[in-house]
Amino acid sequence: MSIPTTNPAMRYFRLRTITLGINILDCSDPNWEKMTEKIKDKLESILPVFNEAVETVISHEKEVSNFIDEKFLQTKRITLTPLELVTRAAIRETIKKGGPTLENVESQLLSLTQEIEKTAFKFLGREGVFIGGLSARVEKGITPYGRHFLKAIPRVLTNTNCINSSVNVATTKNGVNMDAVKLMADVVAEIAEIDHKTPPPETSEIAFDRRVDEIRRRHPNANVEKVVSNNAKLAIFANAPIDNPFMAGGYHGSPEAEYTVNVGISGAGVIAKAIKTELERGNKDLGHITKTIKEYAHIMVKAAESIRQRVIRQMLNINDKLPLTIHDGIVDLSIASTDARDEEGNPVDSMARAFEMVGIKVGGPGTLAAVGLIVDSIKKGGVAAAMYHGGLSGAFIPVSEDAGMADAIAFEHLNFELYMAMTGVCSVGIDMIPIEWPEDMTRDEFTRFVGGIIADEMIYGVYNGKITSVRLLPIKTSQNIDPNTWFVFLGGAGLLGASPIPKIRKMREKVPKEWFFKGRIGGPIQSLRD
Repeated sequence: MSIPTTNPAMRYFRLRTITLGINILDCSDPNWEKMTEKIKDKLESILPVFNEAVETVISHEKEVSNFIDEKFLQTKRITLTPLELVTRAAIRETIKKGGPTLENVESQLLSLTQEIEKTAFKFLGREGVFIGGLSARVEKGITPYGRHFLKAIPRVLTNTNCINSSVNVATTKNGVNMDAVKLMADVVAEIAEIDHKTPPPETSEIAFDRRVDEIRRRHPNANVEKVVSNNAKLAIFANAPIDNPFMAGGYHGSPEAEYTVNVGISGAGVIAKAIKTELERGNKDLGHITKTIKEYAHIMVKAAESIRQRVIRQMLNINDKLPLTIHDGIVDLSIASTDARDEEGNPVDSMARAFEMVGIKVGGPGTLAAVGLIVDSIKKGGVAAAMYHGGLSGAFIPVSEDAGMADAIAFEHLNFELYMAMTGVCSVGIDMIPIEWPEDMTRDEFTRFVGGIIADEMIYGVYNGKITSVRLLPIKTSQNIDPNTWFVFLGGAGLLGASPIPKIRKMREKVPKEWFFKGRIGGPIQSLRD
């Protein structure tokens, strides 16, 4: 199936990612150098095949679809078996040798991930490449090796470009590991401190200037600053899926096949346009609106599934000995958004814009109902079009990467508390939202504050049996910060959207005086289904 070319709404349809999952558990070795070589060899054998197959399939789409442009495929990504599992034996040997253990683990893990990144860049190029797998599952407990691994995350993320990290600290069955929550809150704080001391790269000046112009068309008084945020590459999960093609949460779960091909969609603008078209026809009842959303979601997922299968077949044409079939992989039903704006500064590819098409203002009464309506319709429309669905499968509301969400923060329609409530019905959770770290707040205070946010969001997932995550963008600020300040976030992969900081009511007064949670919050009674 080729992309439909007659419907104007489909011009907003993109593939956010084609993601290759690679099982590297067989590369584990107590010796860091040997393990690195094994992983490098495996990547060098599969990445050229994957890249050639993707380029062939996407080139064909451009030939037969008259509106497909160079940006149709936004990123190519790799997910790996969680490195906490793969490196466990090597970390154990490092601990046995003694000396500055954490420093040695950090150095070895950084060297490994830099080699992985270098190999990926060699075969996939540098633009739009992401690697997931600096990951761990610690929802019930943390081994001594796992603790060293988690503490090494800040050094790795702040010294690599496209490596992404995800840590699962909770499940509905096992509850929330509060010791892991505390540790990850400290990881977030450490990354924020490093980022605060890191000057923004100069290579992004042209893109930054363009972003400033776009923001000021909508917000003429905006004061725009750029900040480095490697926390954009870290997600803390409850009920993390093992087949997520998106970052930062993507990793290749150990129950997966040797290789998988997973696809993620970008098409928030399609959904918004579809609703607008239905309203212009005079069909204002929810039945017509939900039917239209389902139809458009079905079209996008069907096209994504077709491309996924053709990429796999093309890989097998190149190497028919690959342990890979069309059953190895999924389409994520999620509809990702972007921070794109039109000439007047209005969002054009925004889930917030889609929510507002049904007559509400994001942050106002009816917001949660609109989110639920659209997310459910997207799932129902997409599920029959995919051979297998998986990953996150819903809708994202990332603040900095959705221009409509950022506008809602800027106009003070949306605050942090209501945003958090929205995560109870969206696909993933607190995502790409700036939070303030006042200059007079100690690191210990800030860690407790972040830990409380993580714990609350994890409970959403645990008690509702859904995937939730936290991806915060902390910014160290002075007391005299201009309320009209927008921050453009920069990471190793380039610009990561822009947003003002949402108001958090009386933040300092709500920070607990000490971290009183120890151990684990058990799974809820509804998890006992056996």
